[in-house]
Amino acid sequence: MRSFHFLPALFASLALAATSVACGVEPSSDAAEDSIVDIGNTSVKKQTIGNCWIYASVGWTEVLHKQALEATGADAEAAKVNFSEAYLTYWSWYQYIVSNYTDVDSGGAVTDGLGLIWRYGIVAETDFIPNADTSASDIQSKALAALEVEFKTGALKTEEDRRDPAKVREVLDRVWKLRPQVVAYLDKAFGKDVRDTLDRRPGNADGTPIRVAEKLPAVVMDHGKPIVKTLKDALGRDFWKKYMWHSIAPDSYARGFYRSIQHALHDRQPVVLHWFLDESAMQNDGSFRNAPKKATAKQGSHIVVLSDYQATVPGYGLLKAGVAVTDPKILEAALSEDTKVEFLRIKNSWGLAKKSVDGMNDLYATYLESQIPLFCPAGEKCSEASTDAVISAYVPDGY
Repeated sequence: MRSFHFLPALFASLALAATSVACGVEPSSDAAEDSIVDIGNTSVKKQTIGNCWIYASVGWTEVLHKQALEATGADAEAAKVNFSEAYLTYWSWYQYIVSNYTDVDSGGAVTDGLGLIWRYGIVAETDFIPNADTSASDIQSKALAALEVEFKTGALKTEEDRRDPAKVREVLDRVWKLRPQVVAYLDKAFGKDVRDTLDRRPGNADGTPIRVAEKLPAVVMDHGKPIVKTLKDALGRDFWKKYMWHSIAPDSYARGFYRSIQHALHDRQPVVLHWFLDESAMQNDGSFRNAPKKATAKQGSHIVVLSDYQATVPGYGLLKAGVAVTDPKILEAALSEDTKVEFLRIKNSWGLAKKSVDGMNDLYATYLESQIPLFCPAGEKCSEASTDAVISAYVPDGY
């Protein structure tokens, strides 16, 4: 399991709305560990800007693809997966600029990230930015700083400039310092003016490193059984939307919410959690146990992939996170009405922080079921005094 690390400077840009998220912000080896459940999470990575939703989207995709590779006989080395968050961040900036004609907003939701994969595909990290998979990568933050200069005094300082897709792409290629071969495969797949996208013309990616959703093997659940289909199926882009994932909210029935999450984790599904954090609630061990008594400015929405949980199960006692459970009877009992989930363990995108266990941390039910006081800057009128700690979870169909 893992925990997480926090980057306070990012919280000035955190979005408080549930649908638009910018996030707090170090990769390690593949996340192989004992746990009640082992979904096969990939490496913990470090975000340096507020795009946790892209990291969660990529982490989700990596798990489903890795499981498909394992199911078809790939060995451990061949099944290593490391897709590029930088690639999707590039396209998120492009979409935002040409749609809004303004500076970029890092906020988004996991469905936005998966939509980017559907339209633009996904590539291995080193096929986009060399050495971007190192733990200290700050390429994204440097690219963002360079882009801000382009908006203020450079090639994108006017709305007319931002309405020109070819110019926007040219600037993005420059601020990301893309190699000529990367620019060439982007030109081939999309055109210099992005006249095509891969949801409409997936064949454009042929001969490039770009993996398209309809050809990328991925595990989906079919009546409780894992089968190998494609990422297109998991995204619900097939006609019947049979395997489409969906969001659930805790509402007034917390046990049902936890049970859906447990059930999906038991079946090795990479559940995505959208929650609201306040830095002051983080303990020295990286856990969140109770809501803060007073709001701080360092708070906001965050999106992560779950890794494990800890719970007390009638007849079996405490099932500890980090201790493998393989007995189907115990896993079934863990879904009972009287089970008490103590905490959910998350794979975070803040790397190997001091307040973490290998890049993961624990969100206790006492925090998740609380109201988090909202910070209101001096001199401003704020309509809400608090917000739910849990916003939603993203689970497969039928869970």
